[in-house]
Amino acid sequence: MPEYWAVTVNGTILFKGLSKKDAEAKAEKWQGQRYKGGLLKHKDYGDHVEIRRDTETEKDFDDRYDVWKRGKPQRLIKEEYYV
Repeated sequence: MPEYWAVTVNGTILFKGLSKKDAEAKAEKWQGQRYKGGLLKHKDYGDHVEIRRDTETEKDFDDRYDVWKRGKPQRLIKEEYYV
């Protein structure tokens, strides 16, 4: 199945479900090249930005694909954000 990648800042997932190319681009945008030009440059307290495999999204995709292949009804997840 497809590989998904996540961008983390200090171990907290910031973006998930990305391709490796997109994840590298987001990490570069946040950290900046050699810490001089990213979004964290003005308040850099030793923040660590990295990309890693998003196994949670991969597992969810595999489960949904398996349900689809068996011909069972798909589940729908609805998320709402209140401001």
